[in-house]
Amino acid sequence: NDKKKGTIEIENCDHTLGNILSEGMRRHKNVEYGGYSMPHLLDEKIIINFNIKSGNIKDMLFEVVNYYNQVFYDIFLNILWKFHHL
Repeated sequence: NDKKKGTIEIENCDHTLGNILSEGMRRHKNVEYGGYSMPHLLDEKIIINFNIKSGNIKDMLFEVVNYYNQVFYDIFLNILWKFHHL
């Protein structure tokens, strides 16, 4: 998708994933705006709002998810190491 501005609806998500995705988007060099909303607390759905400078949103979200995948994997390895050395 080559849209530079728009929204993406993601089902089965809440504020936890919304905060992570929007923070990652805000840190991305090609994103002018990245945010989310959760229309209703009982409806597990978030709406990602974006405005990008170049590229496409699909690639940027893929990069953001991969970045946080590595961050959480590193945290996991650190915890394992600490438990191993108790």
